Amino acid sequence: MQLFVGHSSPRGSIKRYPFDLLEMPISSSLPRNKTLRGLHEQRPELRFSLRLHPDVILHGPSHEDITRTKEAALALGASVVVVPTGPRFTPTARNQRKLKEVFDALRADGQRLAWEPRGVWAPAETQAIGDEFDALLVRDLTRELPPEGPVIYTRLLPFGVAARVSQNATEILASHLENAEEAYVIVQSEGAKMLRDHLRQWFELEDG
Repeated sequence: MQLFVGHSSPRGSIKRYPFDLLEMPISSSLPRNKTLRGLHEQRPELRFSLRLHPDVILHGPSHEDITRTKEAALALGASVVVVPTGPRFTPTARNQRKLKEVFDALRADGQRLAWEPRGVWAPAETQAIGDEFDALLVRDLTRELPPEGPVIYTRLLPFGVAARVSQNATEILASHLENAEEAYVIVQSEGAKMLRDHLRQWFELEDG
């Protein structure tokens, strides 16, 4: 298995960033492409992913962040682009067409697309759409079952007062990653280093 664990936004110097995956949010404050290329050159072994804002899907492929994402993905050599959809993006035929249009606009060689649905979508429905559009499904695998396929992209959301990944959650996640060939784990709570170390021990992976 190839395992990549990291945070959902930059934290401090890229040279001292202690993980092997960094997800960067797309917005007007994203660094210039020249700066992004510099980040990639400083840490060529680091996997990058990009995450759009959920409101982008409501505007479709004409939104300026689509172009911004494509340029940033090229500068960083991004492995995955995540398209989140919020509760207002309901399961209608019109919204499915809009989702396909955004995926088509973002699709590029050597780069995976991922869909992170929120709201009233049923798991079987999201799986069918993900398969049809060739997109990974982003779920919190400490709370939900894993989607089908050999590549996993999961986001661990904060939960509770401590907002730290528990030992029980780590074991659940590990069991859900058992059949994965490639796994991207974004941690939005404390304990990312401990989680990564436990997962690497679980799957008997060597550091680096």
